[in-house]
Amino acid sequence: MGIKKKVILTATAASILTGVAIQQEILVPSVYATDAKVMDKATWIDHLKKYLNNDHQYIKSYPGFHFDKNEIILGENQSSDIQLLDDKGNPVEHDVEWYVFTTVPYDNFFSAVESREDLAPENHGGEVYQKASLVKINENNKEITARKMVGKQDTLKGWLVAVYQGEYAHLLPIKVIKESQAEHARLVDEKAAEILDQMKDLSDPDKVVFAYQYLVEHIDYDTKYYGRPSQYNSLVLGKAVCEGYARAFKYLMDKSGIICEYETGDIKSSGAQGESLGALHAWNRVKIEGKWYYVDVTWGDSSLTGIDYNYLFASKEFMEKSRVVHDTNEDLGTKYLNYGLPKEVVDLASLPIPEQVKEARDSLIPGQNKVKIYIPYSEDPNKKQYQVRDMFVVPGQYIAVEGLTPLKTFPGRGVLYEYTVVNNIDINQYKRSTDITISYELVDASQQIVKLTFDKDIDLQPYNIFLSSGKVASDSLKKLSNREYTIQITDNHDQIVNLQVQKSNYKVLSDKGQVTLAAPDEIAIPEAVFTGESMNTGYLSNLSETAEYNLGDGIWRKATNEPLLVSPNTAVDYENQNICARIFVRNKVGNHYSNAQEIKITRPLKEPAWIKLEKSEGGNLVKFVTGTEYSVKDTNHWIATTQDTLENLAKGTYEFRIKGTNNTFASASYQLTIDENPTKEPIVTTKEVPFSTSYQADDTIDVGTKQVAIAGKNGVETTTTTYHYNKDTAAFDEKTEVVTTPAINQVVKVGTKAKVTTKVIPFETVRQASQDMYVGAEKVLVAGVNGLLTETTAYQVNETTGEVSELLTTTDKTKEPVPQIIIYGTKEKDTSVNPTPEEGNGTTNKPVTPEEGDSTTNKPATPEEGNGTNPDVVHPQVPESPNKNIGWQGDYYYNKYGQKARNEWIYDENYHSWFYLNPDGRYAHNQWVGSYYLKDWGYMAKEEWIYDEDYHNWFFINENGSYAHDIWKDSYYLTQWGEMAKNGWAQSPETGWHYFDSEGKYIQNQWVGDYYLKDWGYMAKQEWIYDENYHSWFYLKADGKYARNEWVNGYYLHGNGAMAHNEWIYDENYQNWFFVGDNGYYLHDTWVGSYYIKSNGEMARNEWIHDGSAWYYLKQNGQYAHDEWINSYYLNHDGKLTD
Repeated sequence: MGIKKKVILTATAASILTGVAIQQEILVPSVYATDAKVMDKATWIDHLKKYLNNDHQYIKSYPGFHFDKNEIILGENQSSDIQLLDDKGNPVEHDVEWYVFTTVPYDNFFSAVESREDLAPENHGGEVYQKASLVKINENNKEITARKMVGKQDTLKGWLVAVYQGEYAHLLPIKVIKESQAEHARLVDEKAAEILDQMKDLSDPDKVVFAYQYLVEHIDYDTKYYGRPSQYNSLVLGKAVCEGYARAFKYLMDKSGIICEYETGDIKSSGAQGESLGALHAWNRVKIEGKWYYVDVTWGDSSLTGIDYNYLFASKEFMEKSRVVHDTNEDLGTKYLNYGLPKEVVDLASLPIPEQVKEARDSLIPGQNKVKIYIPYSEDPNKKQYQVRDMFVVPGQYIAVEGLTPLKTFPGRGVLYEYTVVNNIDINQYKRSTDITISYELVDASQQIVKLTFDKDIDLQPYNIFLSSGKVASDSLKKLSNREYTIQITDNHDQIVNLQVQKSNYKVLSDKGQVTLAAPDEIAIPEAVFTGESMNTGYLSNLSETAEYNLGDGIWRKATNEPLLVSPNTAVDYENQNICARIFVRNKVGNHYSNAQEIKITRPLKEPAWIKLEKSEGGNLVKFVTGTEYSVKDTNHWIATTQDTLENLAKGTYEFRIKGTNNTFASASYQLTIDENPTKEPIVTTKEVPFSTSYQADDTIDVGTKQVAIAGKNGVETTTTTYHYNKDTAAFDEKTEVVTTPAINQVVKVGTKAKVTTKVIPFETVRQASQDMYVGAEKVLVAGVNGLLTETTAYQVNETTGEVSELLTTTDKTKEPVPQIIIYGTKEKDTSVNPTPEEGNGTTNKPVTPEEGDSTTNKPATPEEGNGTNPDVVHPQVPESPNKNIGWQGDYYYNKYGQKARNEWIYDENYHSWFYLNPDGRYAHNQWVGSYYLKDWGYMAKEEWIYDEDYHNWFFINENGSYAHDIWKDSYYLTQWGEMAKNGWAQSPETGWHYFDSEGKYIQNQWVGDYYLKDWGYMAKQEWIYDENYHSWFYLKADGKYARNEWVNGYYLHGNGAMAHNEWIYDENYQNWFFVGDNGYYLHDTWVGSYYIKSNGEMARNEWIHDGSAWYYLKQNGQYAHDEWINSYYLNHDGKLTD
């Protein structure tokens, strides 16, 4: 036998353990040794305190040592042996000292005060203790015995500490329960077995329904049991409040293999605001087929008329009307929301009302019939019940409704009615209906399939076949022939069933058939085995083909004979923190199930940090404990070890972990890096890889200026030759690897900013003779305007040398010169009449401007008719006489004096258009002249869109021929230069900023960067916008950008601009938390869970507050203090200051 110790354990109402066999001397190990260094008593005690708080830096568990059990649970006066085992499972016989660790001051329990060592760990096992004691056990004791408990507490806890060689420590939990509690546990197990036996053949949804109904029918709500939520009180005594109902329901679900969570929240008022009443309530939610549904057994028991099914398979939306629900909206189910209703109601509710009536009418027999119709509240039962009555009556048939009775109201869902329907078919006609004989035969006992054989042809539907209870037998009717059918009996737990067939126009003889179903043999509970494979996966084995398994996600899966690699759900919050996942396995035979086997999977062990690397002759030696496996890092190829050492591992990084065992995941891995091969060091050489320099043109930098954009850095080529010791060849395998860290090439930007110069183009002066003016008189007809010539010189860069050279020089007439036109007189003065130049002589023929027009022009025909520019047309030779060549000649225009027009506008009445003659006399076409555009054949554009290939854009020409600008035209905007806005922003003086797409259409009702464009493309400013795509509000500021990470009038905008709602917000500016409600506005003067929000919206911290009903103290983390003293004031369990 190994080392065994005896401790006599007792407890008062305050706490837990007492050792009567103790040693009254120094209470620390006789040897204080860590890393071969001697420690004093105070240092060792300090290290042990840290160990008890999970700080294993100084004191560690000895590699592989463990207890022979995971926990000691003792009833009063019960005893237990305890052993510390080594890594091979053998008892540790020497160098072990034992201690009792209690969670309250030692002198409350031990008479030998001189022996105590008081500790004060802040936290252990998730619980906080103000004072604790560590007491050494007398070495002569052989077992642990619990004394009779004193006080009201039912369960007390403590720990045994085994210290090995004064350096290593191991901790074992002890739990002591009252004798009455042990008896209670036995009665609870018996009651649970009785309930579960009735549930085992049900589907998961039906198990939920059964448990709900059972608890409502067998538990009485009794406020005397407030704060006493034991399974004994709920299941055996049948007394509980909401907490007891909910914990009993979860207990049955856990035993049934159904994922269930226990939930709490404040009750809301019934008004429109639904404010919290400050009363805490408990309920559950279950996971069926991977989806969550809510269950409140307590409120299901609140109906005076029976079970209230509103709270069975309820939706989150429904539950939130009456309480604060803290769950997310993930994985919410809808399939079973009506499943809580009785099955006959569920069957009826699945059919529209007209189909319910049709099925009922088809099943009528002569005389009086009682039929049931379910009317949901969505159909308004108060009105619909009378409409249904009329639906039974069909012209030509002898059917009448004598009455209707509401059988049962299902609050919030619907009403079940019973109609008294009389089939007044002529008795003679009924006698003339077809007689038909039926026989019944059980053809598949395991599946409960019954065969129906008729002596005549008949067409049956599932609703024609009933059980003696009146329920439809099944919806699984199969037609084998016109006279043979099979039906599977479902939702039935009786061994003998009575079947009844009803069919209009048929008189069924022997219409009641008694069928004896085979009593199912007791189905064995599976003995599946889970073996951990990694930290969250493992193999499920020892399965049969009749087995189904549930990975803790509510979904049952078909098993096979082969082991299955599975990943159990670890997201469920289990109350037992040592359990991180559960798997349920059950056997299914026909419609019957075994009770579920529950496999509890414990949390993985910590990584095996005791792995040690030592030098050995000619190589390396790795030491570990039995049960370890290792893998080269990131390969996930784990190799089990057969010994506790590995020799001559190659250079590299390895991962070691404790293998997964039955019902335990594998531990986290511990990394070990071996820096060198067994005997020969690797040879590493490096060679510099010089960087190169390239040059890039940058047209934003002045010509020739150089700037380093990316600094160059030499690379390194590393050649590593490693030597791997090969035991088979007794030689080293050589491996050479070249790793190159590439050089970072230098990039230099060289300025190529274009040089732009402008030159003035002087205007020409054109003199034109006029016989309407006297000799010596002249007048400026058109004022000359200088043009502007822009020369742009572009540059290029040699990417190799960085040299800059000219690429090209382009010349662009930014502004065409307008020639000055002067007319002068050629008319000789009549000496008898001397008019002044101002008066004229009435015969002048001033060249007209485009505005005035010129009716004397005579342009040749269109291109189709021939005008001298079409090479396929032969033009007549026109003499050059100025008196005869008037009007158009080819591309030229001659005025009335026979002179070729140049640099001037001509209005041609025949073509109703202006034309412009270039300096060479040819008419301008497909080009701009000032603000005017000349189209094909020289016509001046008016009131039309023009696409200019040079500008790659559209222009709109006004009625006067000038281009439109700074104005909207239809849905398009013309900029100050007349171009149609597109591919960017444009600002209108009247309507502000707009954004246009590549086709020139304005963007509306969408985001462009940080801006939002509303209807008609207007930019939103200083207003709220709701975006349907993001399902959120945004606020656009005065500059049009959306607000982010800031408050706007009580609303908070996130970094993406979306308005926060129904969530906590931490504001760095205020250094505090705020809570915004569903409407986005910050809450104030109210509670949110355990936190209080002050009038300014900030969460109260480190302060007293009065909420209108009582005083509370809010701690640093914002939660209200409870069950504790604050200074000289005591806060009770709900946080209120006691009188």
